[in-house]
This record gives sequence, C-alpha cells and structure tokens, in this order.
Amino acid sequence: MPEATDGGLILGNDSIRPLQDHPFFGPFPLELQLNIEGDNPWWRGEEMPRPPAFHRWPFERLLRMVKEGMTPATVLRGPRRVGKTILIRQVMQALLSEGVAGRRILYVAFDELPTLRGIKEPVSAISRWFEREVLKESFNASANAGRPIYLPRRSAESGLLGSAGQGPRR
Repeated sequence: MPEATDGGLILGNDSIRPLQDHPFFGPFPLELQLNIEGDNPWWRGEEMPRPPAFHRWPFERLLRMVKEGMTPATVLRGPRRVGKTILIRQVMQALLSEGVAGRRILYVAFDELPTLRGIKEPVSAISRWFEREVLKESFNASANAGRPIYLPRRSAESGLLGSAGQGPRR
C-alpha cells in the first residue's frame, strides 16, 4: 500500500515519485484531462458534433473578430439559452474547415466540468497543460512564429474566443 512521505509517494520498495507528478494528486487531475480531451475530438482527427448549418447574424462578425481582431480576446456575452455555445461551435467548425490544425483549438466548457473543483487557478492549469501536452510549445512561441491558438471556452453567461497571435493559421 503506497504511503505519502515528505511530498512524495512510495510506490514499491525504494521508488519515490513526487505527488505533483502523480496523475491523481498532481496539479492537473487525470479525470479533468480525460474530460477536456473528450470535449476536443478534433485533436484525434475526429469530427466535432455538427452545429446547425444556419448562421445567425453575429456569426460572420464573430469569426472575423477572432481571426483578424486587434485584441487577443473576443468576449461573447448574453443570457442563458440565446445561442452563444452554438455560435462558438460554428466558429470552431469554420476554423477547422479553413484548415486550422485541430491541436490549435482548445474548447473548455467550464460550467460542465465538476473536476475543476479544488484547482486554485483552473484557467492557468488548463492552459499550461494544453501547451505541454497538446500544443507541444508555449503560447508565446506559437504567437511569435505566427501560429495563433484559438481558445473558445464557455460558462453560463459568456463565451470567450481568444486568438493568441496572428498570421498563418496552420
């Protein structure tokens, strides 16, 4: 039976593994990782759930702001059940259809991730995990190389569509 000692976990005879490196106790729990991976099927080359084909009036403007905007983030706000998530999914579909690599898009539904409880800074933790495990480079390196990252995330009242960097989107 493993026992915790001085910030480490004994796993067998003399093998000590730091708790922060263990997938169940570290800064980014395995369950949260699996939930996020499940919400981003395009990382595995799979299709996303198809959003409605009909685009409401803000779609073109939102897509343009995300791709060409002067600010690194575009905030989409509104009351519940008015179509924010549909717009975000339509923008993600458009980016993928235009050839943006799936690994450059991270979707997080914050209001549907109970595994976020207990993480002091979930946005930072998810961002660092995404850089390390999916993107394989930092946001800064990606932006400096002209490869933007799209970070749609959703909560009950608002959506945020961010683009880190401008330039070729592949």
